[in-house]
Amino acid sequence: MEDGTRIIEARDGRRIWPFLLLAVTVFLFFRHLIFLQKVPWVSDIRNYYLPNWEYLSGLLRGGRFSFWCSGIYCGFPLFADSEMGIFYPPVPLFMLLPSTAGFNYYLVLHYLLGGCFLYLYCRLLDLGRPASCLAAAPFMLSGFFFAHLVHPNVVATLAWMPLYLYLLERALREERFSFHLLAGGVLGLQCLSGFLMIPLIEALLSPFYLLLHPRPARRSSKVAALAYWGGSVLLGFGLGMIQNLPSYHLVNSSYRAGGLSSSLSNVGNLPPMQLVGALFPRAFGRGLAQSGYLGAWTFEETYIYVGILPLLFAPAALGKPRRWPAQFLFWAGAVSLVLSLGNQGLLWPLLHRLPGFHVLKGPGRFFLVTNICLLVLGAMGFDRWRKGDLKPGQSRRLFRGWAVLAAVSTALLALLVTLYRADVLHFRDFAAAASGPFLSGIKLPASQVLEGLTAYFTSPHVELLIPLGLLLFFLFLVRYRWRGAPSRRTAAALVVILAVLDVLYMA
Repeated sequence: MEDGTRIIEARDGRRIWPFLLLAVTVFLFFRHLIFLQKVPWVSDIRNYYLPNWEYLSGLLRGGRFSFWCSGIYCGFPLFADSEMGIFYPPVPLFMLLPSTAGFNYYLVLHYLLGGCFLYLYCRLLDLGRPASCLAAAPFMLSGFFFAHLVHPNVVATLAWMPLYLYLLERALREERFSFHLLAGGVLGLQCLSGFLMIPLIEALLSPFYLLLHPRPARRSSKVAALAYWGGSVLLGFGLGMIQNLPSYHLVNSSYRAGGLSSSLSNVGNLPPMQLVGALFPRAFGRGLAQSGYLGAWTFEETYIYVGILPLLFAPAALGKPRRWPAQFLFWAGAVSLVLSLGNQGLLWPLLHRLPGFHVLKGPGRFFLVTNICLLVLGAMGFDRWRKGDLKPGQSRRLFRGWAVLAAVSTALLALLVTLYRADVLHFRDFAAAASGPFLSGIKLPASQVLEGLTAYFTSPHVELLIPLGLLLFFLFLVRYRWRGAPSRRTAAALVVILAVLDVLYMA
């Protein structure tokens, strides 16, 4: 009897520790917000979100409510501005708390929810607990999700995206209509939470997810699944109409009425040069709040870093035998990357013609899909390595591929920096002219941006050593893992810890 009790306790412990890890990670980073010592008093939080939150919170705690705010211009229908998410159930609940406490806890809760939901999705894909943590923990504190801390509506909406994927996966695996209904409910919550672009992206991607999914195998079942999915989308957007209809009428009184022009819709694209941020997130500066930002638009729109280790492990997920989620995630991530480039990627002008997308700008936000795809692919690759499923030939190719790519990239970067600093044959003028198309959206002169990048890569600092150190650690694991060293559990735990520390430091 005692042995059985111990087995149950051990199993419960294994189930709980990943959620404890996620909770501790969130607590460590957001401790000042949790203890109400700070508020993220920057950017749109200072100019819009917190003042409006305090106004509405004061009304609710006083037993009153108003759809109209007389303090904005000559009066403003605040309920019609979806960014406040007045009809999103958690908003009025947290507004009953003192304004600072409610605002801070609202943000922190959604970061924790996002991590837990992505963990559950990875577990549903049959990934181990360490691998699922490798995706979930960095997701909370990196990339699009973390950078949009200054947009609480974005944080709240994106937190539910992994749960939508989880419910869609269960609906297809188990062929149960109830999970389609639940997915529609999540879509409705996202419509209410104030950032319509994310449910539109989900509605765009999910039919491809359904069609490529190996289950249901029968054609008739596939058609039924498509019909159920269509019903869930109608349900979700129908639930969101209480917010979307007032917002639609407000949009018709704005510059978005009738749709945006091609140039205006391209505002918020990701310049190709800023893809370097996937490896060196501070190459273009630390953001407007810290000054010295050299990139396009605002820092949060172009922050794409999700850590080094998930990126390094991702190719291992694409080796044979290849699982279907890896194929979908690869193509979804690649297409989303191209869309994030805006007009330069060619796909955005086509997508911009679709209803809903025609009033949106910020194509760079499509990189949120690439972030999630990279993290889940990295978790799948790590899981294959951890379980010993990588064949010796695959391990050697992975080792050589990254080693050669790193060596060639370093040599090329050193050559370009040397030529630029020495200005051989007026190389600076040539570089400034040639880099123009890769800096689309950046308002600063190309010469100033290149000067800043050159200074970044020639100045000794820890931020350059982190990717190098993690690359060497990864190469060591890949080269010696299939020879029997180091121990599996110790190495796996170290990978997860380093991945968390990586994003914590950069955040």
